[in-house]
Amino acid sequence: MRLRTRTVTTPRRFGSPGAAFRLTHQPLPLPDDIAEAQRWWAPKAHWTLYALLVIQPLLGWAGSSAFPASVIVFGLFNLPMIAPASRALSD
Repeated sequence: MRLRTRTVTTPRRFGSPGAAFRLTHQPLPLPDDIAEAQRWWAPKAHWTLYALLVIQPLLGWAGSSAFPASVIVFGLFNLPMIAPASRALSD
């Protein structure tokens, strides 16, 4: 099986440059020896992982809000609470 590699020179400090690159550049075609089921699932799995990159921090923010605990961003500012204080939700 051939492994595909791609070199990206964009710095990935905050995660969004990779997503921006992916949205603006066509991915390499899959090799011909990849099964049809894998061809069908590959883009769905790829975009699911991008969705999880967005959803996971939001769930953490909601859990911190429900605790209640302030979320401080780089020591610069506090994020507002996005969930009501609920001990059961925060556990």
